[in-house]
Amino acid sequence: MTPTIVMELINNDLENFLEILDIRSDDLATADSSVKRPYPKFDLNLMINLAEKCQNIRKLSLRFNMVGLSPDELIQAIHKFHKLEKLEILTIGDKEFKKDHIKELETHRRLKEVKFVGNSALDQDVKIYLVYRKSKEKSQGPFITISL
Repeated sequence: MTPTIVMELINNDLENFLEILDIRSDDLATADSSVKRPYPKFDLNLMINLAEKCQNIRKLSLRFNMVGLSPDELIQAIHKFHKLEKLEILTIGDKEFKKDHIKELETHRRLKEVKFVGNSALDQDVKIYLVYRKSKEKSQGPFITISL
């Protein structure tokens, strides 16, 4: 159901006014194969369409289980949101974010704050890297936090 709602936002004439998108759900974003017509998955194409159509999004909160999207694809899509300043992520299916993903997020030109909700979305190396990054006086890129 969540992808269907996002597709409606993309096709709506009010897309240029959307600055904050906060999606919170545990079960609405996945496709149920037992239903004859399952909802579409929240995938790379949907994220790229959202980034292209809703170009004014400054805050994006994705607090749900995105089954159809890998961390690599999410990072690729995040770079399409040119005005994005705040990002909040719950988890990406059963995949984890690696250190390279965090370094890629650091290169986003407007992103100021990234918040990972839950411990399961991050690799152990990422947690060590974030502690190291926090200890540096002048770390470049967005402020990255982990919230349990």
